[in-house]
Amino acid sequence: MLLRGLNVLVLNEVTGAVMSSRWFDTYESKEDSGFLVEFLKSLKQGRVICFAIKVSRHQSISSSLLI
Repeated sequence: MLLRGLNVLVLNEVTGAVMSSRWFDTYESKEDSGFLVEFLKSLKQGRVICFAIKVSRHQSISSSLLI
């Protein structure tokens, strides 16, 4: 199910197995933006990270996440 905000799926870089999936409502919650940063920092280097965005990601997202 695709929820509003950023939907994140983490895959094993060798097997492609799903290691984790999380949802962050960066549209409405400034806190979720911080939670997303911490989540990404906690991942093992080399993991494949997939993002799906539903609605604008810019509403409450931290500037540290924007490229």
